[in-house]
Order: sequence, then C-alpha cells, then structure tokens
Amino acid sequence: MLALLLVAALGRAPAAHAEGTPGDAVEAAQAEALRARVASHVHLRAMNLLDELVLGMKTAPPVQETTAVAIGDVTGPFGWGTGFEALLENHLIDLLTRHPTTRLRPVLCAACRAVTVHATAGATVVARGVDLPDVLSRLGGTGATHALFVDVEAEGGDVVMRAQLVTLTPGLPIVWARTLTSSTAADALLRSDEHLVTAEEARAEYLAALRERGRLTPIARVALLQFAPQEQEFFDDFTGLPLPPALPVAPLYWVMGGAELAFTNNREWLGSLVVGASYVPVLYTSALVQARLARLVSGKVASLVWPNVYVVGGLSLVGLMGTEATKLRDPNGIFSTPTEDTMHAWPSVHIGVDVRLGQRLGAALTLEQTPTLYNRASIGAWGPAWPLQAQAVGAEVSLWF
Repeated sequence: MLALLLVAALGRAPAAHAEGTPGDAVEAAQAEALRARVASHVHLRAMNLLDELVLGMKTAPPVQETTAVAIGDVTGPFGWGTGFEALLENHLIDLLTRHPTTRLRPVLCAACRAVTVHATAGATVVARGVDLPDVLSRLGGTGATHALFVDVEAEGGDVVMRAQLVTLTPGLPIVWARTLTSSTAADALLRSDEHLVTAEEARAEYLAALRERGRLTPIARVALLQFAPQEQEFFDDFTGLPLPPALPVAPLYWVMGGAELAFTNNREWLGSLVVGASYVPVLYTSALVQARLARLVSGKVASLVWPNVYVVGGLSLVGLMGTEATKLRDPNGIFSTPTEDTMHAWPSVHIGVDVRLGQRLGAALTLEQTPTLYNRASIGAWGPAWPLQAQAVGAEVSLWF
C-alpha cells in the first residue's frame, strides 16, 4: 500500500544512516529510491487531480457570480514539507487564473494565512486569520469573500484530494465541497493548463483531428535512386579476355507529386500513387509512375505527436532517355555508343521503411529489385542470389499537405 511504503521510506533512511554499516547504506539507498518513486507518483497524481478539480469547476461553477477567493490552505501528505504544498498551491492559482469561467478569482490575502491574536474580556485567541472571519473583516483590505481549502493525502493505493469552499463569515459555512481520487497505478493525463478537457473529450478531439485531414492527402516528394556497383567480371565471347569494367549508372532523382489514400481513420493502411520527373543536362531525362501500399507498425492508430513507422512496398515504372539509358538498355553496356536520344524503360519492385513526423514530414529508405535489368554490366546487386537480391537503394523525403 502506498501509505505504508511512504511511512517505511520516510522512517528507514535515518536509522540506516545512524548505523553506518554497508548493509545499512544499501538499505538507505533502496529507501531513497522508493521514496523518490512514491514522490513521483503522488506528485503527478496530485497535479492531475487539481486539473480535474478546476475542470469540474468550469463545468459546474461553485458560485453564481465572479467571486474573490483566498487560498485558505493547501496541505500534502505528512512529512512532504512546504515545498510540495507550495507547488500545488501555485498550480491551483495558475489554473484558476487561466480559467475565469470557474467564477473564482484568486486574490492574495496575507492576513488569512498569518497568525492573529484576538483578545477579548473573556479570553485571548491565537489562530490564523482565515479561522477568525470576524477579526479578518475588521482588519480590512483582504478583498476575499470566500476561502478555498485543499488537502491531498495518500490513502492505500490512491491519492485522495478533498476541497472545500467556505464563506468568510462567522461559522465558516461550507458552500461547496468535492472529493477526488485517482489510483496511483493509472497514468496521469498531464493536461495543458490552457486547455482543460476530460479524457473522453481529449480522445474525441484526437479522432476529430485525424478525420479533419481527410482520407485523401496530397503528397510532394523528392526521391533518389542509387544502383549497386558491378563487381562481377565479364569476358569477351571470342577472345576470352576480360572486358574493361563498364561505367556505373549515375544516381537517378525525381521530383514527385501525387496523392495518398487512408483506408481507415486510424491511418493503419495507406495507399499512394505518385508521378515524378527529372532532368540532368547531358546525362538523362526521366519520368516515373509509382504505386505503393503502407502498413503502420508502430501502433494501431497513427499518432499526431509521436513518429509513425510504416512498412512500405510497391511497384514503379521508370522511363529514361539520354546517355545513361545506354548503360541500362544494352546488356553489355560497354561497346554501345552513348547518345542523348537513347530511351529505355523498366519496371521495379520495392520494399522499405517510412518514418513520419506529425503526419506532415516523412523520410523513407527502400530496396529495389529490377528484374529486367538483371546481369547488366553497369549494375551490380546486393544479396545472396536472385530473387533475393536488390539492384538499387532509394531514399525519399516527403511532405503531406
């Protein structure tokens, strides 16, 4: 239980320090680690419960009109010190300030927290100003008509928060009270201070953001394709002498545009169709048509904030015209005279990995197999043997609009 662990962690460290043996040092380190873990749990859950508290005030304001309220007291678990309580108090004030729809306007009331001595003919009373509203009213200048009290405790496996809003009049009548609890095993929502929503509303907003993109998304892409170097040696059919090595094919690039279709709202399966073109003076002019399927492997739903990883596969049809086309059209690619009007086209199959950030920017790395270019003198291959070989590697950078 959280409370027992907290007591054990708080009580063990001093005893271990006093004895000073190696075993005690280990126990002290373990107790400190336990205390840090418990503190992290309670800290996150307490901040989350404050968010829940103010969110409830936004939904159902505790007062009818905007009211000046003093923070009467914010207390935490025994032994946690004033630092933790001050952190909670500042977070509460920040939330109330950012959300005026709660109708609670936090004001500074130094007299409310200060110790006040009130002497009468019958007795002398020493108490905080907030506990003596009749004396507080005589001091004047506070501006607060209500006080908010918040208490945070660790009870069993839960963190429990109790809040009470009282009127600063004799008797301190309670006008509003709430008790909130959160299991320490549950993840904190860690909401933004400016945008407090429930978990259900947050999920609805997330799904709405996914749907807002629509199923069909325009793509702009820049791709580069590098063929494998040829390491195989070729021989002349008549003389049997080795032939001089063929010149490698220059890297091919394309500027592409097209569209991508999400088959489901969670963008788990995607399909795309793009066309591309490129021009390098003297070397080549190229065109490309590519169809691709992508499968999300980093989760079941595409994230808007974390990277999404897809496995991709598809088909391409490439056309090339220019001197580089000679190296691909001729199986030997050695004795042919390069000309700028040489044309060649080939299909290719590719697989790879596509990593996307925020559904806007992505980078992909692919391996391509070109069956009709197998055993070209200018192109090598990676891999053991065909069909488990790749003749080229591709790199892409994509933008989605």
